[in-house]
Amino acid sequence: MDSENRTKIRVNDLDLYYGEKQALKDINMEIKENEVTALIGPSGCGKSTFLRCLNRMNDLIDSVKINGKIYLEDEEILTTNDVINLRTRVGMVFQKANLFPMSIYDNVAYGPKN
Repeated sequence: MDSENRTKIRVNDLDLYYGEKQALKDINMEIKENEVTALIGPSGCGKSTFLRCLNRMNDLIDSVKINGKIYLEDEEILTTNDVINLRTRVGMVFQKANLFPMSIYDNVAYGPKN
């Protein structure tokens, strides 16, 4: 298969709940390598929630429950124990600052330490 058309991320039957509130329902998609993918929709429709699933940022929220599967290449990322390695492979840039729940110093030092 041509590397330009290879699936990089595959999402199967993804549901996400904040407590009892369902934020994502039955998401199925493929993101190809070397292609641009855009998520477009109104504020509050789940775009950022979905993106946070791709590098397990939702793990930091106590009330979140996730069902389904997400594959990075052929690795199932929702069950991996090596979240630091995953986050080095799936980076995120936010519109607004989005700190980890730790001190400012620890947030700044997090990248170089890991």
